Amino acid sequence: MITYKIIWKPDDLSPYKKDWELIYSQGKNEPSTSFSWTHSLFCNHLRNQDNFFIIQYFKENKTICFVPMIATTEKLSGMDLVTIYFASERYNTHSDILAIDKSNELISSLLSSLNDIPIKWDIFRTTRILEQSQYTNSIEKKIIEVYPFNTIRHEQPSFFLELPDTFNEYLDNRSGKFRNYLRRMEKKLSKLGEVKYIELNNKNNFKTAFNAIVSIESESWKQSHGTAISAIERQKNFYAQLCMEEYKTNRIHLSFLYIEDQPIAYNMGIVSHGTYYYLKTSYIGKFRNSSPSTVLRAKLISSLISENIRYFDFPGEPYEWEQQWTSELRWHKSIVVFNNTIKAKLLYYLSILRTKLKNKSNEKVLNFCNPKDLKSPTH
Repeated sequence: MITYKIIWKPDDLSPYKKDWELIYSQGKNEPSTSFSWTHSLFCNHLRNQDNFFIIQYFKENKTICFVPMIATTEKLSGMDLVTIYFASERYNTHSDILAIDKSNELISSLLSSLNDIPIKWDIFRTTRILEQSQYTNSIEKKIIEVYPFNTIRHEQPSFFLELPDTFNEYLDNRSGKFRNYLRRMEKKLSKLGEVKYIELNNKNNFKTAFNAIVSIESESWKQSHGTAISAIERQKNFYAQLCMEEYKTNRIHLSFLYIEDQPIAYNMGIVSHGTYYYLKTSYIGKFRNSSPSTVLRAKLISSLISENIRYFDFPGEPYEWEQQWTSELRWHKSIVVFNNTIKAKLLYYLSILRTKLKNKSNEKVLNFCNPKDLKSPTH
């Protein structure tokens, strides 16, 4: 039998770190469920009106799952509604829960526990769950059983790459146009000076590496757009803390492209359970015509293959440039639950009506994300 405890608005997460890390290491869980990610978000991205809480699940007196969540009031269709969602969804990553086994029994317990939180909620949403996962199938089925008012929709996919045994094999599967472009850009960069590929490892200085990231971001197109890590203090602090904490677990993977002694591009990722999870990338704008990001990404993939990493998970939204590297897609789903409240039911019927009036289809249609359409974080 699964039992649970609701930890409402905790002041400190450290008492749960040991069990949290143990569960993360034992199961196939998204990086956004890790203690490092949750702790960094807890310290840097909560607003005054947010009610942060954790639901801890037990079986035979052993912790088997942690679900950090946020309850907050949002204005939807002109109404103030209390919305609850997984804390990881503050960033556009795959939705997931941290568990050793995402069993039907656990999903049932999760949905049951939502009724015991000390606030009456109207909406529960999870917006980017991977379509093919066991967890998605379980939670979708259980929600339909428990909550009659719900909407389930296909959401945009993300790219995914299964890495081959050698980098040459990988290149052989790319187009001739891409291979020629990569060679031209490598030659173009080499004319500017010595090109060096550098990875952060235990012998490197973390502070120097993160300062290089901030420097690159500040000279990228993102800076004036307001979405660079360097442009928003809380975002910079979030990534600094995340990278430092993941550095201590040996999961952070930072790679740089240098011209002589100047870092001009970087990649930030987390390596976990044989998968590289791509978090951030950027380059100094003045080097754009030499495509340093393309050259760096090729070197990164070559390095990952040599390290026996077998999967490369691109960011949560699809960008057009990613199809240069892979054609594999993994689709997402969103699930919205409307609770048994007057405002929630009204919003449910309004959403159904809007869908019909706009003749919206729930078919899978790939729409690339334009990074310049992205807004800077508001919290």
